[in-house]
Amino acid sequence: YLPNTQIEPFGMYTIAYIRGVGSTVLENGGEQGIGFYVDGVYLDKAYGANADYFDVERVEILRGPQGTLYGRNATGGSINEITAKPDFDSFYGDVAAEIGNHNQQQFRGTINVPVSESFALRANFFSETRDGWADQRMDDRDLSGDGIPDTDQRRNRNVGKDDYYTNADKYAYRLSALWLPTDALDLRLTYENFQDDSAGGINFQDCERFRDNCNAYGLNRDTVYINVPGERDLSIENIRLNADWQLSDSVKAVFHYGNSVQERSQVFDDDSGRRPLPGSSVWTFNIPAFSDITQWQDVMQSHPLTKSESDSFELQLQGANGNFDWLVGYFNFKEDNDSTFTIEQPFCCSAPWLGSTVSISPDIESQSEAFFFNATWNLSDEWAINAG
Repeated sequence: YLPNTQIEPFGMYTIAYIRGVGSTVLENGGEQGIGFYVDGVYLDKAYGANADYFDVERVEILRGPQGTLYGRNATGGSINEITAKPDFDSFYGDVAAEIGNHNQQQFRGTINVPVSESFALRANFFSETRDGWADQRMDDRDLSGDGIPDTDQRRNRNVGKDDYYTNADKYAYRLSALWLPTDALDLRLTYENFQDDSAGGINFQDCERFRDNCNAYGLNRDTVYINVPGERDLSIENIRLNADWQLSDSVKAVFHYGNSVQERSQVFDDDSGRRPLPGSSVWTFNIPAFSDITQWQDVMQSHPLTKSESDSFELQLQGANGNFDWLVGYFNFKEDNDSTFTIEQPFCCSAPWLGSTVSISPDIESQSEAFFFNATWNLSDEWAINAG
């Protein structure tokens, strides 16, 4: 349970809100209002947070605007997933299986190997498959009665429940090594791989707000009419290096480095078969519709390929002297991404022509650099003064 925190899927992305503050700015070059971290390493894209949490030691949450405890600033706060480290106590392993409705099958496993008193290895895996729970129907309807389907049929086909929107078909694994060359220094190297081949999410009709639409076309909150079955190929490959060096009894140096390569392609039905009531006004991409609605608002989105590679570097000095705690740090982040984004609107807005939008963003490079500090003077158990 994470109080005041909401994390939810949004298409192929993961978005978060803390105390109601967040953002859905998901385009390349944009960042979320909530910063996601794994083992202190910043995740550069919203879909980077899709990799399921497994073998987690704890989750740390910073609420409110921040930029003085981690190098990457964020409007609403930060979420830091701390994965379990290899340990030196014993050799052990565990396997867990979960079976649920909609033919869900989930498997998790961990093995821990203490190679010596100063070196240990840990490996994990995770996999999940599940049928889609959406009430998905093939959209070849001919409500106009002219013998021609009302929607574009180029991609339309029958699919099984295991390929419905809202399904699951993903796996991940993690390998990590922990080395203690001295009593004051520990080094941890982690490799992580995640693959998602599910159909993705879908936009459902809001039957609470648009009850007349649902009643007119026999819809409920889980019903979608699909003429573009979902296709997704999302891969995330991460390498992380973490170091803690106790320089003295009161001063510690902390180092985080991460390299992330994320590739995705996806096709999905953006309108999910929704139709406005006849005679109503419709807005699509801020364009007012034409008079009476006689055709479907048929919209398909395609991401042929988006690739992002980033390097994140952070160095901190942390100290505690009596009632005074302090931190100074340097952060450097570089990102290079390339994407193509297509929206097809064969029957959009009741217009008698085909329509499409193509966005190509080749070689977008960005760099972020920050120096930061934070200091706390603990006046008592109840009172403290903080500056950053």
